[in-house]
Amino acid sequence: MKKDKNDLKNIFFIFLIILIVIFIISEKVLNVFNIGFRFWFKCLVFTIFFIGFIIYIIFLAIKNERIRNILNKVFIFFLFLLIPAMIFWQYTLFFISVFANYYNLNIEEYVIDTDFGKKVVYVQHFFDTDVEIHDYYNKFLCSYDYDVEYYEGTVSIYDIEKRLNEKNNISVPIDNNQQEKEELIENIKPEIAESDEVLYKEKFGDVTVAVVSKGEWNNKLIVQILKSQYSENTWTSMLQDEDGVIYVSDNTEFKFFNENFGYYLDNVVDEKYQELKYTSDGGRSFERVKLLIGETEIGDKEYIIDGLPFFEDGEYKLKLNVYYENGEKEYILYSDNGMSFELN
Repeated sequence: MKKDKNDLKNIFFIFLIILIVIFIISEKVLNVFNIGFRFWFKCLVFTIFFIGFIIYIIFLAIKNERIRNILNKVFIFFLFLLIPAMIFWQYTLFFISVFANYYNLNIEEYVIDTDFGKKVVYVQHFFDTDVEIHDYYNKFLCSYDYDVEYYEGTVSIYDIEKRLNEKNNISVPIDNNQQEKEELIENIKPEIAESDEVLYKEKFGDVTVAVVSKGEWNNKLIVQILKSQYSENTWTSMLQDEDGVIYVSDNTEFKFFNENFGYYLDNVVDEKYQELKYTSDGGRSFERVKLLIGETEIGDKEYIIDGLPFFEDGEYKLKLNVYYENGEKEYILYSDNGMSFELN
């Protein structure tokens, strides 16, 4: 029985050697036709071979039969790991990236679509960025020959793709709708110009709050929240999100109760819903108002908000019409802080 186990172990080790020899010969043959295995695949094959070889050496060095039996099973497991790893190749990329970075290879592998064909790009960052560009064949193969690009410092894969396209006199495809949006946002300034539409404006002591439409994009108004102190000659843009504006429908209502706290009610969101939001920081950010009937939010019930909240008798109030199967019901919701409304 012991001899049979040793024979089985030796047969699998010979199989492992044959496998790696076939892999190396295949690589050399493919290179003649300008074809090579992808980096991730080569790392995977040699890693499995290395682990299997180490286990085999340890197996020979250890005399304890119990440990040898455990190692024998582990050894066989790693031999058969190659096939599922090839099938589920994407899950090996994390291990390969860790392996590469551990040895300071810092190699990143990307597949990018360009107007002059799909490419496999290997990026290596050290002081500068070295890029190898191979033709893509499939998830296992790419061209053996490659072009080399050098960039000063560290660049992103998008920058590399853009520069490759520019080098070949091909521009990176741009979403025209997105480009139009970026151009509009870029030209927006914190001011009230003659071409702007003032949607709301109110003065609180020395501070004036204004809500201004700067134009339209994608059937929505581009709205800026502005604040001016003492004089309305100089304005400050309040919104702190990425674009510095909000996008609302043309029938959106705005109301501030002081220079810091206010609402907007967008009556058409995605052509169906209303959206009520509040700001407590002067328009720097907006949060959704919670509407509670009972102890739960109104959720997916059909309802109509009947205008903006109003302040009366020391509390905020909001009129709401909710539609049920047997008809419509009107509610008045109340709030102490104006951020969450519920029935009294």
